[in-house]
Amino acid sequence: MTNPKPNRSLSLGKLRPHTKTKDKSPHAVGTISIKRDLLLHLHRQINQCDDDDIVAELAGWFNEDAIGKYMTVQQPRDDKPFWDFR
Repeated sequence: MTNPKPNRSLSLGKLRPHTKTKDKSPHAVGTISIKRDLLLHLHRQINQCDDDDIVAELAGWFNEDAIGKYMTVQQPRDDKPFWDFR
């Protein structure tokens, strides 16, 4: 499977360090902005598949701004499939 529109703007997210309050607390928390065309494409694809999982490729960069350190995450821009229905 290939990306529906390889040159479209990408879904992006930011993860910031998170204070762990217990062993299972996350090291980082944040949000992701998912583009509508990606969600529509995934919806069409999952309806054609019996699996419960979608594996997505992600890339990440460490950054810092006035609020502090964070990691930007996005889907890679290369020609590899972004998702894999297992």
